[in-house]
Amino acid sequence: MIRTYKQAFSKSPTVQLEVIKEAQVYGDVGRGWGFLTNRSTRPGSVYPVIQNSTYHLNPGDRLSALKFKKSVLDGRRNCGVWVSRDSDGMEFVIYTNDLKRYIKIV
Repeated sequence: MIRTYKQAFSKSPTVQLEVIKEAQVYGDVGRGWGFLTNRSTRPGSVYPVIQNSTYHLNPGDRLSALKFKKSVLDGRRNCGVWVSRDSDGMEFVIYTNDLKRYIKIV
């Protein structure tokens, strides 16, 4: 999956992405450490659904991938793609194991 993103970045400085599954941005986006998580109401979900819909991502939402980023938050995930939401410019990271699950390259 990372190879696909590296190829896309070699052709363009920013890569256009589209959300394919309901998700949310969790964490403190204002401090620059927001990250993409599942948006599920299932009991026992690791991350509860955030009530502020500003942090919700829906299928069809467009994102711009800006760069690869080494993780400083979670030692299990070694890197991610730093993205910006096209509608409002909110920036956050999508870890490599979540890219295929929630996002596709347009």
